[in-house]
Amino acid sequence: MALRERYCYKDSDIREVRVGFFPGKDAALLVREPHTGEEGRFSIEYIVWLGLMGIPYSRHCFSSEPLSDEIMAGLKRVRRFVIREETDMPYTQVVVVYPDGKEEEKKIWFPKGSPQNPFGPEEIQEKLQDAIGDRARAEDIRNRIADLERTSMKSFLNEIIC
Repeated sequence: MALRERYCYKDSDIREVRVGFFPGKDAALLVREPHTGEEGRFSIEYIVWLGLMGIPYSRHCFSSEPLSDEIMAGLKRVRRFVIREETDMPYTQVVVVYPDGKEEEKKIWFPKGSPQNPFGPEEIQEKLQDAIGDRARAEDIRNRIADLERTSMKSFLNEIIC
C-alpha cells in the first residue's frame, strides 16, 4: 500500500513483483495460488497485488467468490524469495519491477495491525463497519465497548447479539 500511495500503479505498469521474507517468516501465508478471496487471506501474493492495484481490503475481497481473471493474471506476476541477510530486525521486502526493468522497493519492519504499528481508532471503526455492514450498528457496538467498565460482559453480549 505504501508503494501504491507513492506510485499509483496500473496493471500494465508492473512486469513482476517480488516479495522477500526471512526464512520461515511466511509460514502463515500458506496459499501461493488462491482461487477465492477466502484462500487469499492466507496468500501474500493476493494481499500484495490488491494493495498495489489500490483495491481496498474489504470483506468482499475475502469472500468465497472466485477471483476475477484479471486478479488471477496479476497474481502470476508475484513471486516470493528468501532474504539471506544477518540482522536482528527482520523485515518483509516488496520489489516492483516495471516493464523496462526499473525497480521500486519497500521494506516493511512492522506491518499495519501489528503491535508495533496498530490500527488507529478510525481504522478500527472502518474494519468493524465493513465486517458488520451497518455503520450505525458498528458505532453502537464501539460505544458499548468503550463503556465496558460500567457494565458486565454478559449484559454487553446480550445487548449486541439481540
